[in-house]
Amino acid sequence: MRGYKLVVKEPYTIALRKNGVNVDLYLHPSVGNIVFLRAEQLHGEVRQADFHGVKLPALKPPAEAALAIAHAVYKDGEVTINDVVTYLRWREGTLEKCREWKCLDAAGHFLAALHDVLTGRAPAPRLIPT
Repeated sequence: MRGYKLVVKEPYTIALRKNGVNVDLYLHPSVGNIVFLRAEQLHGEVRQADFHGVKLPALKPPAEAALAIAHAVYKDGEVTINDVVTYLRWREGTLEKCREWKCLDAAGHFLAALHDVLTGRAPAPRLIPT
């Protein structure tokens, strides 16, 4: 990918960076060679999205929000403003998806940190105590 710098290369994921923006590409969402969500779980969650006139495959909103929660807890260990916006925009059905994917523990930690950010008890990014 032109202009991107390789930041992380692992068996199931690579991370690229360009202009301060990170892009994670997964075979399976993972951190430190540990898979936290199987890609097969995501395959049935795809929809067509429009990105500036380009049609792209993207996750359905509840799946996107559930993946954001799992990523925030298991990979980043913090809730960012992007995570907050993703969850608030697409929260309907998210906890059901977390239950299906067996990541409700992550959702609990995420929602506690999200509450701290939204109530002003902590700034974002907010570390997620586990």
